[in-house]
Amino acid sequence: MRMTPLVPAVDRGTRFSGCREGGIFMPTGVYPRPSASDRFWAKVNKTGPVPDHAPHLGNCWLWTGAKLTAGYGHFSVDGRLWLTHHFLIGKPAPSFVWDHLCRVVSCVRPSHLDLVTQRENILRGVGPTLLQRRQAQITHCPQWHEYDEANTYMHGANRQCRACHREKAAERRAR
Repeated sequence: MRMTPLVPAVDRGTRFSGCREGGIFMPTGVYPRPSASDRFWAKVNKTGPVPDHAPHLGNCWLWTGAKLTAGYGHFSVDGRLWLTHHFLIGKPAPSFVWDHLCRVVSCVRPSHLDLVTQRENILRGVGPTLLQRRQAQITHCPQWHEYDEANTYMHGANRQCRACHREKAAERRAR
């Protein structure tokens, strides 16, 4: 079966690469690409579900394009990969994250996103972060020394109180 070129009067040997798109020969060269914004919005479904726990938020705007394993949407612009909500409303400051109030990580609706600290995001979270939430709520060691930057160090994944550590070390030396 012979394919009909897109532009029959053109010499196929020099203007066509032999690639077919939809059964039609496509000429080689640069084609105008839709803007990043047009490509982004083509992959958003604005008729998503209303979150059960927060119906006042309204419908989620679901990302229907590529997603990471955790369910967050991602989008490529000029060879750089962006999380979809970062592309839409901006990357947060270093000590902040976007919290999905609707609890749907593929949602890109700006009114469903809240800029919070990582600690606040964990405290608001559900599921596997329960232990982390409980740990974050503990602000003092069992001897009531405050867990702050100066008095706390990490031993593996556990917080340790420096004051308690000093007291125990003094007791060991006194024996």
